[in-house]
Amino acid sequence: MISVIVPVYNSSKYLRDCIDSILNQCYENFELLLIDDGSSDNSLDICKEYKDKRIKVIKLHHKGVANARNVGVRNSKGEFICFIDSDDIIEKNYLSQMIQYFSEDISYVECDFDYFIQSPKKIKLNNESNIYDKKDILYRLYSNNGLRTSIIVNKLYRKSIFKNIIFENKCNEDEYIIHKIILNSNKIITIENKLYHYRIRKNSRQRYITKDRINIIDVFDERAKIIKDEHFQLLNYRAKLDEIIYLYCVFTKYKKVNESKKIYKLFIKNYNYNYKFNFKRKLKYRLFINYPNMFARISLIKKQYKYI
Repeated sequence: MISVIVPVYNSSKYLRDCIDSILNQCYENFELLLIDDGSSDNSLDICKEYKDKRIKVIKLHHKGVANARNVGVRNSKGEFICFIDSDDIIEKNYLSQMIQYFSEDISYVECDFDYFIQSPKKIKLNNESNIYDKKDILYRLYSNNGLRTSIIVNKLYRKSIFKNIIFENKCNEDEYIIHKIILNSNKIITIENKLYHYRIRKNSRQRYITKDRINIIDVFDERAKIIKDEHFQLLNYRAKLDEIIYLYCVFTKYKKVNESKKIYKLFIKNYNYNYKFNFKRKLKYRLFINYPNMFARISLIKKQYKYI
């Protein structure tokens, strides 16, 4: 059985779309855990409207999405679990497509995803899939597929992966847990179908400008301590520097002067002039060091960063 875990918090506007997309699955052997995280709107009432026997509603005091996910895992009965955000939508064959790839040595299956505002685009299905070991997936965290690799919601997991892992109540909680999940895994399969649809809401961009977002840098330091592979260390270090620059551009756009100054000092502190970067990357970093405001303005004009 699959346990589908949906943390719910003040998402009444889109909640029915999410629940309906889950209940309309081709694959029927699942339970749906709706974890209301102390909503102040009518989200809990919407959850209780559904009389489907596969649904279990759990009401909590507001402690954040990480706690809601942990409660969902503890109360789940399935051998497999997945997480879906309460304003997102999944394709009707989401569960059936993912479950078919499991064999004894597969720890989780990951699908592709897309963004939508009003309604998702129709997808074209294909049979392309790839199998990776944990080392290869760790490298993918810093590839062009890094975003889909690092998020939690587009995956179907063996529940056993979470035996000694819990979600932490931090900004960017996905980034804090994904490397632990990978290290706890055996083999991983990725499929290219965009079965998960991530909703972009008007206030979604606000999450990028919180000062707590600076703490994402701690993730790279944690990974460096845990994963000693030399090539991974290089990828991790480069990603850390690029994330700092990205945050500088975000704070510059939203005129967060104090945060911009703090993040610039963080880059100077972490940049190693002796590191052997290629010419293009070294030029990028030196331009940022010498002309941070100009670098940020050009990056924003060229729209190098989406959704900020």
